[in-house]
Parts: sequence; structure tokens; C-alpha cells
Amino acid sequence: GETVLKRVVGQFRRSYKRNDKPVCTAMVRFIAHLINQQVAHEILGLQLLTVLLEKPTDDSVELAVSFVKEAGCALQQLSPQGLHAIFERFR
Repeated sequence: GETVLKRVVGQFRRSYKRNDKPVCTAMVRFIAHLINQQVAHEILGLQLLTVLLEKPTDDSVELAVSFVKEAGCALQQLSPQGLHAIFERFR
């Protein structure tokens, strides 16, 4: 699990820096599924959302919304305060 997670996070970082939206979208969804299966910690998801909403663009907000759709229920159960803070950033 750890090796897969390191590779996926690394791939996300590279694709995010290159503005490679299709790869970035795939990695965000994959990380969301890893959080749903509790392979990845929910803090990773909150950090990912923080990065996406740090300098919001149309694409980064779209990725953040996609992530919350995929992993929102798990985040709500595991870290309700963290998810609330993310929703405040959406406003």
C-alpha cells in the first residue's frame, strides 16, 4: 500500500505542476478511492484539497469538487472538522 501511495502522490505532484488535467484527475480519483478503502489517511485528502484550493483556478476547483464527491463521505466520518474547513474555502 505504501509504495502505491508514494507513486500516486508523486504522479499527482508532477501532473499538477505540468497542468496535465487528465492525469491529475485520474490521480485525484485514485487517492480518493484509497482514502475510502482506508489505505491512505484522511489527512492526505485534506492536504490535497488544501493544495488544490490554495490558488483556486477553474480546473483546481473542479478537481477539488471531484475529490469531495468521491471521498466526501469518508472524510465526513473520519474528520468532520477538516471537511468543514474545506467547505469554508469553497465559499
